[in-house]
Amino acid sequence: MIRFLVGGSALFLVTTAMAADGLPRLSAEASCRTVQRLEALPQPVFEACIQDEKNAESQLAGGIWQRAKASSRETCTSNQQGTASQSYVELLTCVQMMEKTTLQPTAPK
Repeated sequence: MIRFLVGGSALFLVTTAMAADGLPRLSAEASCRTVQRLEALPQPVFEACIQDEKNAESQLAGGIWQRAKASSRETCTSNQQGTASQSYVELLTCVQMMEKTTLQPTAPK
């Protein structure tokens, strides 16, 4: 929802090291602060952005990231390099688009 509110100003940056096939470690707060600063968003929208990022990270960690093809993971992480903020929402959207489906996380055991 938040990404629709901020339009095309949402940017990425992956500056953290990743395990070989592990989920990238991104800073949701930095991403939301960047968007808040660029779009002059009020605090409640910032807090909703943080929640969206946490939800997307949870979905990715819940199995979507590991079930995605290696080529999809590589493309989606490389698309984030050289940009200004980090976003699990954008990473999740990219993986879903690359996989041409809305992969669902596996249920906890």
